[in-house]
Amino acid sequence: MRADSFVIGQDAVVDRLAVIGARQVHCGGRQRIILAGPSGVGKTTIGSALARALGCPFLAWDVSTSSEAGWNGVDINSALSELYQECERDVERMATSVLYLDELCKLAVRDATGTASEHRRGQMKSLLVLAGGGVPVRFPEHGDRGASVAVSTDDMLIIGGGAFEGLPPDPTPGDLVAYGVLSRVRRAVLADPDTYALEPAHLVQIYRRAVEEAVLAARDFGFRIEVPDAVLQYVARTVADASEHVTPRAGMGWLHAAVDAALLRLLDLGARAGASYRLQPDDVAIPGRLLHRR
Repeated sequence: MRADSFVIGQDAVVDRLAVIGARQVHCGGRQRIILAGPSGVGKTTIGSALARALGCPFLAWDVSTSSEAGWNGVDINSALSELYQECERDVERMATSVLYLDELCKLAVRDATGTASEHRRGQMKSLLVLAGGGVPVRFPEHGDRGASVAVSTDDMLIIGGGAFEGLPPDPTPGDLVAYGVLSRVRRAVLADPDTYALEPAHLVQIYRRAVEEAVLAARDFGFRIEVPDAVLQYVARTVADASEHVTPRAGMGWLHAAVDAALLRLLDLGARAGASYRLQPDDVAIPGRLLHRR
């Protein structure tokens, strides 16, 4: 099964990761990848799609919530325990997982001004036990309790994702060092942020999928809310044409808000079960600054 069967657009990134995935399956070798790109372009989806295509377990962990001594958050033990349970307590299968470290850029040791942040340094170092490999990692079965389990991360495909704003178009490991990503985490294959460009046609497909859940939720109330392609195209063109930094996720937010507003309108009117509402472009509340520039 091909990864591109799960991903809309992003052909260049998918093709590049397909080669890395094939190398992981046939050769192993501690594959470590950084996916750099703006919010909402589908980095987590791409990681999940790669895992499904490889037939490997997958876990996405928001590492900005990671903890260390003196800081609250989700620690590595808890993340590994969750993955262990997902693999039905099969350590050998767990050792071949795809682990997606989301929001890795938020753990950069230095901020945009170059100021060091010591608690970020500790959080980043806590990830080296995963990214480094070579020594089995021990963790309790249930996060903070239970029998001790050991797993090797050598054959895990570990992907660090984040916006990494300020990286050059074709970033090198040295650029990551300057960004403040420590030690072995920076030994990675980088997906070029510029390859995440999405055409309006791709955005329409993504938005159609994104609003399905909201539309189904309206049916639970007995109402039918229609989101025609004209509305999806309107939002997609606005996002694609925006001269300022507007991510695809912003368009999803506008559409979800429009569906919620339509549902509230039907409820306020006391509409009978079976009533329908067909969204129009004017129902989508897009910031005026973007409309003025179109």
